[in-house]
Amino acid sequence: MKKIYLLFLISFLCFSCKHKTKKELKTGEVKRYVTKDNFFRGFLFSEIKKSMSLSDFEVSKVDTDSVIFHKEIDPIETIYGQPIGNDTILYFVTYSAGSGAYKHIYPFRIETNRKVKYVSFPPISTEGYMGHDSIYFQNGKIYWKFPLFKQSDTNMKPTGKVETNVYQPVIVNDSLFFKEVLP
Repeated sequence: MKKIYLLFLISFLCFSCKHKTKKELKTGEVKRYVTKDNFFRGFLFSEIKKSMSLSDFEVSKVDTDSVIFHKEIDPIETIYGQPIGNDTILYFVTYSAGSGAYKHIYPFRIETNRKVKYVSFPPISTEGYMGHDSIYFQNGKIYWKFPLFKQSDTNMKPTGKVETNVYQPVIVNDSLFFKEVLP
């Protein structure tokens, strides 16, 4: 009887330990963004989903495993590449979870000498901006379209006009900027 009890206890502990180990080892979904273009060879853009509303995003060099950029961000919605001079800009557009679904742009300048630089994109500062926006790229410009909310509006029913901010990437003294231009 003692042997059966001991055998039962050991098997119970073994199964319970395996179950805990599986939970501890479970990781989020990993998305890796690799392009077929030889110009990007040597860089890896990775999104590691932590939850439905949060991801770890990192840019690393493949040959050295060194991390160039790391940040907790909203999930990535789309990626867009654009040539500028001899360089390329790679845009990662994210969206926030929640009723506003705010967008954010993370641009990376990939230089011809194979250096990658993160460039800050100007935030929307228009009064009445509360998300619900869309971003698209056309003719080398970035179009950020969003409804304007009045103070009395609910989050789902804007009564203001729809505004579109247009940005043009420009390089000045070897630095990348985003200049707001007329639509």
